[in-house]
Amino acid sequence: MSKKFSVADMELRDYFAAMAMQGTLSNFEWMQRLAVEHPDMPGTVTIAMSAYDVAEAMLWAREVTRAKEE
Repeated sequence: MSKKFSVADMELRDYFAAMAMQGTLSNFEWMQRLAVEHPDMPGTVTIAMSAYDVAEAMLWAREVTRAKEE
């Protein structure tokens, strides 16, 4: 099941998630909040899922902004 990934496989969503994850990992209070909100999941899974939630929101906001500019 070990699949190798490369930067070429990344989409904008993955990039946004990586940046969100970096921000979360640099903020101990935010990591604690995620642990309290999701005590049933391992911390790493919670952080990763949260990062992709942020990425999805960023993509949505990007589309809304572009639509307004047209």
